Amino acid sequence: MCFLAFFLCFMTEKAVTFFKYFPYSPVFRDWGFYVLSSGYSKVPAGHPYPPAQHPDHHNFNWNQGRVLSSFTFVYISRGQGIFDSESSGPKIIKEGSLFVAFPDIRHRYKPNQNTGWDEYWIEFSGDCAHRFIDKSPLTPSVPVLPIESISKIMNTFMEIADISQQEPYGFEYLLSELAFRLITQILVDRDLQADENKEKTDVIRKAKRTLIDNLSEPIDLQNLSAEFNMSYSLFRKTFKDFTGFSPHQYRLHFKMHRACQLLRSGNMQISHIAEQLGFSSIYYFSELFKKKNRCSPLGYRKNTAKVVGFNEHFKDQSNI
Repeated sequence: MCFLAFFLCFMTEKAVTFFKYFPYSPVFRDWGFYVLSSGYSKVPAGHPYPPAQHPDHHNFNWNQGRVLSSFTFVYISRGQGIFDSESSGPKIIKEGSLFVAFPDIRHRYKPNQNTGWDEYWIEFSGDCAHRFIDKSPLTPSVPVLPIESISKIMNTFMEIADISQQEPYGFEYLLSELAFRLITQILVDRDLQADENKEKTDVIRKAKRTLIDNLSEPIDLQNLSAEFNMSYSLFRKTFKDFTGFSPHQYRLHFKMHRACQLLRSGNMQISHIAEQLGFSSIYYFSELFKKKNRCSPLGYRKNTAKVVGFNEHFKDQSNI
């Protein structure tokens, strides 16, 4: 495959810059998440910034700044500097910080002349990208986030650099996945930094384990919340905030998942499956299963048996 890309590796005695710009593809626009460019710069103290070799549509100077129609993540692994935008005003950037240049907002940034900095960046866009960023702690008015999980962020940016340089088959998808991984890492990192969230995360982790460890036994959710020194209403709200399910629905979800496993993997009687999963009657279990899976337990078993039989037949035919 042949892709047009702008590539530069510029090196002086102390400065290194690498970047690539990837062509816009309607296919990836429809997919909803696509990478437009990536790169890194190691800028020594007193060195001109930004590197003048960038194309005109991305180059900028401090007086004018620039406006892009996409997101750009910039991670500073060494040194310090400043980021400024119309929405945030000037923000001091320290080593270990990540900042975002948001679409359609004039912005500018530069390293401190006394320290320089090392920067890693990726530019991306798409409908899915906008939805993912909306879930992150980064906003146009708060575009800077200190990073605790430095090694994870650095490893991701290094993978981005390697793939950008090598352009293996399907690299566009790989770069999109890595950009999404960065958003995920930012969300996790944000939670790890908040003491309140650390405590709540521990509570929810223990609660989830209790809810699914023994699906056949009834659990008093009022007593469970009391074990965590929480009222049930607060426990339920916190649990749903973290998981998207109420405690009861979360446990029910796992019961249905386990039921599907048992129906697929053997010939256990449906009444025994219902009993093993703590349902009071086979009728209640069957009605609930049908509501969640749009077929009865027996129908699910028959349908999955047909799929398994087809797969085995296909496997046998492949050896002919």
